[in-house]
Amino acid sequence: MNKWNIDYNLLYDKFLQIADKTAIRYKDGIPFRRNYERGILLYSIAKHFNVSSFLEFGTGRGYVTACVATVGSVKRIDTVDIDPSQNANSNLMELGINTSTINFIYKDSSKLDLSSEKPDLCSGYDLVFIDGEHTYDAVKNDFNIAKSRSNLIVFDDFRNKHKGVKKFIK
Repeated sequence: MNKWNIDYNLLYDKFLQIADKTAIRYKDGIPFRRNYERGILLYSIAKHFNVSSFLEFGTGRGYVTACVATVGSVKRIDTVDIDPSQNANSNLMELGINTSTINFIYKDSSKLDLSSEKPDLCSGYDLVFIDGEHTYDAVKNDFNIAKSRSNLIVFDDFRNKHKGVKKFIK
């Protein structure tokens, strides 16, 4: 990020505020922020590459979506998750983030309509983030959708816990 002249420290408190609303986990009853650096990284990539459109697989509670939405150049976000119970839209609105340019798509990504006159996803994105279901087949599906829509794709969860992600990337 230093190489890109991005001083995320200017927004660090904002990232922590977003993480506290959307990325808190609990271990033995003690809250902690798990993997919140990914939001800072995606923010930095979006800022450096002047991203105006962003596609995310795996909305969860909206952490990465919220971080990317704070980049001034981003005008459209499509975010896909099978589970609407995480309340990402509500979480972002409670944080004061304008959700009018965010399209929350709640369905299995393997069932996205990609060929109709009004498909679920647009034809191109400046940046795609893959952090949905972690099985090999799901990651492969999300990548196949992403590669036809963007040249800039970032994967999350390349570690042993998520063998499907690791297997697909390798």
